[in-house]
Amino acid sequence: GMTLSMANALQVSRYVDKYRVGEEGAAEVARKNRSNAMNNPHAHLRKEVTGQEVLASKVLFWPLKELQLPPRSDGVCVLLLASEEKARRFGNNHAWIRGLGWAADTFWMGDRDLSQITCLSSAAQKAYAMAGITDPKEQIDVAELHDITAYHELMEYEALGFCEVGEGTTLAQRGITSMSGPLPVNPSGGVLSSNPVFTSGLVRVAEAAIQVMGKGGNRQVNGARTALAQSISGFASQISSVFVLGREQ
Repeated sequence: GMTLSMANALQVSRYVDKYRVGEEGAAEVARKNRSNAMNNPHAHLRKEVTGQEVLASKVLFWPLKELQLPPRSDGVCVLLLASEEKARRFGNNHAWIRGLGWAADTFWMGDRDLSQITCLSSAAQKAYAMAGITDPKEQIDVAELHDITAYHELMEYEALGFCEVGEGTTLAQRGITSMSGPLPVNPSGGVLSSNPVFTSGLVRVAEAAIQVMGKGGNRQVNGARTALAQSISGFASQISSVFVLGREQ
């Protein structure tokens, strides 16, 4: 029967075919995230890989290769949510929820254009409207994305408005989303480095909160005031949520 990995592979196949996406962009995503994980003491996989190692890894679900897929990890994540009044009793260094959005696409994969994550685009627009984000590439300081595959991180760049559709690989290869780039993505190492499946999406929110509170340690993005967290679930990215977090102004 159909598995999540098979569904993701079908979606990636459609994306690659429609936009003629080469392997190099996805290889760079995997290399970047595994390198970032070296600075995260909670990461499952803390071993760097090269782009060539990613490209040479074996195919598990065509066209997805072993190093383009996340591990099977174990772990938990806890968030403390409070009203503004109660939060201020615990000091002033908090991650404030500025915007959020959630959307679901049709269940049947055959009824969707798998080359784009449309539910993520919808969720992002809701979160951006609430947070007053009009230019996400310029206004977001750091992002934690649910990279269920290296190719899906590229698709998420596009759905979130960081670049035009089909140009996610350019963002990765130019270093825009690296730790030293103008829009760092997955300083934690992402799901490609740690994947406690039932909490992987929540970890993205926690990591975004850590960034705006300035508690990231070696994985901290300097000057991060606005962070985006995103998660997806279901077959071929059926459901997605987006949080925009900010620190005290």
